[in-house]
Amino acid sequence: SPSPSPSPPTWIELASRNTNTCSSGFSKPRSEAQCRAAAQILAALGCGRCAVEWDGTERDSGAPSGCYAWDGELLYWNTHGRGGSNRDSQPVCVSDDAGFLAGNTLFLGDSDIQLWQTHERFDVSYNVGVGGYTCKDVLNDGLDALLREFAPAVAVLVCGENDLADGTGVTNTFKRFRDVVNAMRARGTRVVYMGTKPEPDTTNLHSKYRRYDAQIRDFATSLAAGQGLAPLAMVDVYASFESLGNPTSLYDSDGLHLSSDGYAYWTAWATAAIAEEACIEWRSGVCVSSISPSPSPSPSPSPSPSRRKVECG
Repeated sequence: SPSPSPSPPTWIELASRNTNTCSSGFSKPRSEAQCRAAAQILAALGCGRCAVEWDGTERDSGAPSGCYAWDGELLYWNTHGRGGSNRDSQPVCVSDDAGFLAGNTLFLGDSDIQLWQTHERFDVSYNVGVGGYTCKDVLNDGLDALLREFAPAVAVLVCGENDLADGTGVTNTFKRFRDVVNAMRARGTRVVYMGTKPEPDTTNLHSKYRRYDAQIRDFATSLAAGQGLAPLAMVDVYASFESLGNPTSLYDSDGLHLSSDGYAYWTAWATAAIAEEACIEWRSGVCVSSISPSPSPSPSPSPSPSRRKVECG
């Protein structure tokens, strides 16, 4: 079973309303990238999946400057030099003695990333997922700044399903994905891709999903040629879920997003893929393609999916 959630973080907090400053020993995040990463961490101070959500950049003289939360729900980066204060807004504040660390694991992509409670499961990790994001969005919406800020050793990436759902062809979606991966590789970041899902609500897209994943599988293999470790590892979620029978319990009630059961498997599989740097492709927690000819490791025990629903008040 998944490990219990840790205590809420103490190095990040929301300041009081009607203020534009942080308490002694705390300062505002220094960049938009840090502000984006603060969203899910702040959710640990609330009620699990009732996450403080990133809502973008603005310039507002009446709101706190820099990173702030509006009504405890939406997170903004305010570019106004001085800003202000109001009863609905709270500055985000980070401890001067402990804060964001480089060399971490960075989770980025669409809502499957955003809703994944990664900060509870992966040490020194930051989540900057945004609901609705395409691979094009990941590439063009501050990717370089995120990579400079966090200098991640590993990036866990989910994108492509929304591109295909929006009508972008398989080949063009793959090209976008390739550009994202190449931008990460240029900064020395290894990439773990969590593949498409055989979602009950998107059966009309499944053939495209499989073709898209096939191009990524070939790309990962080509990148690994002559390397000591795999620059890109693919977790074949589609095949892994099908091997489980693709039960509806893996998905939320919308038949599109993952349930806590689905995320339990993702957490186990991603943990293995992050740890084993020579593996190119994973299925059901087993390395099925590796740079080295050594035998595949024994499969890690599959998690016992929790049937408890998270209720947010």
